[in-house]
Amino acid sequence: MRAQISILLPTLDAEPHLGRCLHGLMEGLEAGLIRELIVSDGGSRDATGATAQAWGAQVLHGPAGRLDQLGAALDVARGAWVLALDARCVLDQGWTTAVQRHLPQTAAGILEMRPEGGGIAQGLRANMRNWRAARGAIGPYVPVLMRHAMARDALRAGGWQLNRTQVARLDARCRVMRHAAQMAGNGTRTASPAQGAAERHR
Repeated sequence: MRAQISILLPTLDAEPHLGRCLHGLMEGLEAGLIRELIVSDGGSRDATGATAQAWGAQVLHGPAGRLDQLGAALDVARGAWVLALDARCVLDQGWTTAVQRHLPQTAAGILEMRPEGGGIAQGLRANMRNWRAARGAIGPYVPVLMRHAMARDALRAGGWQLNRTQVARLDARCRVMRHAAQMAGNGTRTASPAQGAAERHR
């Protein structure tokens, strides 16, 4: 069966932490879930684009603006489902099990955000985004899995919004990297999600 998920990754000066984010997607490649990786860059001044290309991603260039970047990625995405991620997110091990259980559903799946390394302010902010997302106000920073057509509707609604009845929680977490500078040089790469997906579906 053809892999169903297009990864949508809006970026801006994401080089220091992009490697860890992409490495967390390897599990999805090995499970045969990821069809393609689309990085929509908003004018990075660092090596974000080069890093993404080294991983085999399709890199789009345009003006900064999270919703516009998501829209540009969605325009070229070919998967029946899309998984929108922030470049600071690292998916916890085992996330593919939750995704596979969710795919027969029609609702969007919200991944819980947790700040890496703790911190009261970061925790409160993550909890607020989780709470709002569970009520349909997803916003462009919350990791979410949804059908391609639903993603288009959410974008048209403005602000990446859905009806409360259209969302469900996934039993999966995304750790948000606290300080990008701490991640510099930690982009260890083996086989890339995008390269592997391309080889698998040629």
